[in-house]
Amino acid sequence: MVSVDSIIIGASFLLLSASIIFHASEYREQNKVKSSQLRLDQINFINDPEADKALTEILWVWEWTDFDDYWSKYSPRANPEANITRRISRNYYVALASMVKRGNLAVELLYELNPSGVTRYWEKIGPNALEFRKRNNYPDYLEPIEYLALRIKEHRESIGLSNPSQVK
Repeated sequence: MVSVDSIIIGASFLLLSASIIFHASEYREQNKVKSSQLRLDQINFINDPEADKALTEILWVWEWTDFDDYWSKYSPRANPEANITRRISRNYYVALASMVKRGNLAVELLYELNPSGVTRYWEKIGPNALEFRKRNNYPDYLEPIEYLALRIKEHRESIGLSNPSQVK
């Protein structure tokens, strides 16, 4: 014969098990919602209109022949407005690089949403950054952008694609 104590213990165990299963599924669902919200926030950041405007200006409007020409046209003293544009672009890619480095943004997602932006930006601005490093003893100037461009390049190669050249 089953005792009342056994029934109570059994019922308590079943209730506790059901509660654990319920809370685990709730926790998993909350994590899915948070993960989805994080992805939407990342997508919104990647598609930021101010960054897009600044990058479009640098990639399609700005022209220079060498570092000295670039600096005479777009340095903070020579052209404060251009400096704002340059800083918006720099901060945008530095933020993305930081997210990728820390594992908070998958390079695959970044590539899906912006497949060649950072590589084209680095191709255009990189020689100036390298010269700036030499002239100003600033060895890590724009290093996050160089890192991100390399990661995108590696990703393209891993899926069998060549890297696009700078559009002229």
